[in-house]
Amino acid sequence: MNGIAYERKIRELQKKAPPIRAAIMRLVRERAGPEFIADLHIGFDLELTHVGFDVWYQTDQELDRDLSSGRREQLAEIMRGAAREIAHADSAVSFHSHQFVREKYHGNYFEYLR
Repeated sequence: MNGIAYERKIRELQKKAPPIRAAIMRLVRERAGPEFIADLHIGFDLELTHVGFDVWYQTDQELDRDLSSGRREQLAEIMRGAAREIAHADSAVSFHSHQFVREKYHGNYFEYLR
């Protein structure tokens, strides 16, 4: 892809992604219920064919609680379903803890996400 075509794709993504992200966020929160309070980040590939979900918990305890209860898999399926329904896209869901990054990576999110 040449530079002009790439820039065109970037502009298209910048235009289309926000309303898709908002619709996915609404559907996830609606289906996950009022207790879903995690910090949720949603990203897209350039072609809008893949959605990436990063769910951030404040503490390791909150993250572990949802893992042991099976809630994390339930949330992941809700997010995968929202990506299919709204964006007609494949997706991946990752779960993280702010506490873990602060304690193990001294708050360096770039190092953690590498």
